[in-house]
Amino acid sequence: MSCAYFMLEDICPTCSHPAKEVHIGSVWYGWEFHFYSPSDFIYENKYFDIMSFEDWKKVLKNPKVTIKDENGEIHKYDDFIKYIESTKWVDEKTGRKRKGFHQYCMENRLDQEIANRTWIDKQGWSFSSQWFR
Repeated sequence: MSCAYFMLEDICPTCSHPAKEVHIGSVWYGWEFHFYSPSDFIYENKYFDIMSFEDWKKVLKNPKVTIKDENGEIHKYDDFIKYIESTKWVDEKTGRKRKGFHQYCMENRLDQEIANRTWIDKQGWSFSSQWFR
């Protein structure tokens, strides 16, 4: 099963609409979590490039932020971070690890345009500057 996750900021207490909604990333059918890197993200009143899992942690820790999945379920920050980390799995017997989207594109030479807009951060997480689902 796959699921997309979103960051909601400054939710209106009257109508429940957020002032800002940003796609965080998705997990697909047993792959590790794949992050989205928005190009026009504003954090603390200035443009902020989200290029790593550490960048996302900094942004998501803000008390004004709510983390919600595509099914409408709300996730606490600590539980969400633990969940993401649990998707980075290595089989102890074989050493085989789950793949990320970037690795899959590069190994299979799928859609070179998409592959050119994906990267791996310093911790080994897969990122894309293209919105995906």
